[in-house]
Amino acid sequence: MRNSIFRLPLVLTAIVLVVGTSGRFLAQTPSDALERELDPIATCDVELVPGGSGTTAQNNLPTNYKLINSGDRGIKTIVIVGIPGTSRTEIYPGDFLRPGEAFVHNASTARPQRVARESKATLDLVLLSDGTTCGPDTAERSHYLTALFAGEKEAIIDLRSLVGTDADDAAISAWLSTALEGDSPNGIDRSENVEWRKGFAYGYKHALRPFATDLGPHLIQRVTSRIRMVEETLRNADAKKSSLKQ
Repeated sequence: MRNSIFRLPLVLTAIVLVVGTSGRFLAQTPSDALERELDPIATCDVELVPGGSGTTAQNNLPTNYKLINSGDRGIKTIVIVGIPGTSRTEIYPGDFLRPGEAFVHNASTARPQRVARESKATLDLVLLSDGTTCGPDTAERSHYLTALFAGEKEAIIDLRSLVGTDADDAAISAWLSTALEGDSPNGIDRSENVEWRKGFAYGYKHALRPFATDLGPHLIQRVTSRIRMVEETLRNADAKKSSLKQ
């Protein structure tokens, strides 16, 4: 079962984004922010555009941050650092931010009443659909986030293996209950890193919770259908929208 993880076309989404730039956020009036965007900042094939189109400025700083996937792989999580009023911002844009897609993060609720007119925002970490990461990781989130993704995939692999044994509804229900109550899921011993183990355990349970929302009759049919949906999402994590329509 360990070797099958690389064959499973499963891509669960999670994107952590740390935003930072070497440039300055120019002082703006609200009308300025509505009319133009600041220069995009490209890191790890992700473009960060402070003050996206249609946003209003707050305290002379952009309210929105547009993230554009300019690479050829889907993105699960983005970590941003440097947004005023935050230590870090972790962004999970749906299942995946696919190549060519954009996601807008609104940071207005995190803003303090008064901030400097100059700020530096940087992309700190990008977690890709194949489980690899890029970025400086100054917030030290790579262990946790990569393990969370690994735990999600491991949980689906284990559940799919159980369904493949012709288990009945009662056996699947019992397995789900035990897995969600336990603290040491299958595969957690791959690392002794504390943050990795925390992330893996959380990801494992996170992936299984949707399967346990309805444990009534015909459970195996619902579980099988949901597994196929997850696999389809993973298969299409790197696909552009145009290719999905063909």
